[in-house]
Amino acid sequence: MNHLTRYYIHQAGGGGGGSGDGIGRIYSVPPFVQRGHGLGSLLGGLFRSIRPLFLSGLRTAGKALGREALRKGGKILTDSG
Repeated sequence: MNHLTRYYIHQAGGGGGGSGDGIGRIYSVPPFVQRGHGLGSLLGGLFRSIRPLFLSGLRTAGKALGREALRKGGKILTDSG
């Protein structure tokens, strides 16, 4: 067997004696590794459901502020005339 092949098989985890019987387990996830996005996946759905309500509230507040600004601006213009 080629020395590079033996080296690869050894590095891959299957080469105790270099016989090339097969490549053992290459990758396994330890049980403590987090899968998914953690807290972000939990809060992401909550944020997506609240977002339309929040944006509609901002639009309503923006309209009210705009009306108030126009009213105050009109009063200022009539007072200084």
